[in-house]
Amino acid sequence: DLTTPQGVIKGAAAGLEMVFAAEYPAVQATFSAAEITHTAKPPAFVPVRLNGTAASVAGGGGRIGFTADLTEKNGLLTVNIKGHHDLAGQKGQLDLAMPQTTMRTGVYTLKDIFPLSASYVQDVTGTLGMSAVFNWHKAKSNWQTSSRGEVFLRDMTGNVEGNIINGVSGVIAFDSLMPLTLKRQRLAVGGVNVGLPLTAGIVVVSLDAKNNFTLHEADWTLAGGKITSTPFSLNLNDLTVENITLTAKDLQLSELFKIAPMDGLTADGTVDGTLPLRLQSGEISITNGVLESKGSGNIRYSPQDMPAFMRDSSQKQMVDLQIALRAFEFESLRLTLDGTLGRNQK
Repeated sequence: DLTTPQGVIKGAAAGLEMVFAAEYPAVQATFSAAEITHTAKPPAFVPVRLNGTAASVAGGGGRIGFTADLTEKNGLLTVNIKGHHDLAGQKGQLDLAMPQTTMRTGVYTLKDIFPLSASYVQDVTGTLGMSAVFNWHKAKSNWQTSSRGEVFLRDMTGNVEGNIINGVSGVIAFDSLMPLTLKRQRLAVGGVNVGLPLTAGIVVVSLDAKNNFTLHEADWTLAGGKITSTPFSLNLNDLTVENITLTAKDLQLSELFKIAPMDGLTADGTVDGTLPLRLQSGEISITNGVLESKGSGNIRYSPQDMPAFMRDSSQKQMVDLQIALRAFEFESLRLTLDGTLGRNQK
C-alpha cells in the first residue's frame, strides 16, 4: 500500500521486464491497484481500481506506449487511458476518456461519481461524457506540461444555490485543465428558474485562469416573449455582480401573471421593459424593474373569495370597483418590479 497527502493506493502491484539490446531498452510492464482513493474531504472522485500495461513500440526510437483502465467497483465510473512517452524526444502524451454515462434521479447523480461536485451544484442528472489530453516535454531547464479537455452534456439538470437549471446540452471545450479555462463557448439551456422561469436559452460563456466567469450573450424565452441579458463577469468564488440588465420584449400578460398567480386575476396584453438585476452570493434581486404595455389590453379580477376590504357592498365605491375590475380595459399599463427573485418580489 502507498499513502500520499492526496490519496491512498491499496493492493498495488507491478511487473517489469527490460531488454538492453539497443540504444534504448525494450520494455514490457504490467501495473495494477486494487483501490485508489482520494482522501480529501469531500473527495474529487469515488474509489477506483487500476489495471494497465506498458510496452515499447515497434520501430525503436525509445517510444513506450501504455494503456490503462480506471473502474469503480459498481460500474458508476470508467476512465480509459492511453498514451506514450518518447525517451529520445523526452516528450509524451496522455489521453483520458470517460464514456458517456446517464445519471437519473433515484439511481445515481453526479455527486455519487464526483463527490466534490456537490460543493458547487446539487442533484445533477443527465448524460455526461468527458475527455482530456495531457502533454509534457523536457525544456532547457525543466519539464513543461499542458492540458486540454472536452465535456459532453445532454439534457443535464442541476441545482445551483437553489436555482434550478435544466436541459443543458452542448460540448464544452476547455483550453486548459490546470488551471481550468475556456474561451467563448455556446450552450443550449432548456431552462433556468431564478424566480423567473426562463426557458429555451442560448448562452455564450467563458472562464479565465483566475476563476472569472463571463456571460457574453444570453437569450431566453419568458411568458411568450424574449429576454436578453447584458454581458457581465463574476468570480466563481464570490458570485457577486452589481449591474446586470435584462431586456424584455413582447411578454404576454396572460403568461406573466401565471408566474405569480393570484386567485381570479387574468390579463391580456403585451409588455416590454427592462429588469436591472443584482447578484450577491448566489441570490438575485430586481431593483426598479419596469414593464410597460404595447398598446391596449385588459385585466380581469374576479376571485372566489373577495379581499376583506372589498366585501362591503353597502359602500357604492366598493361595488363600482368590483364591477370595474371584472373587465378593466387599459390603453397603457406600467408595472414596476422590486425584490429578491423567488422570495419577496412585488
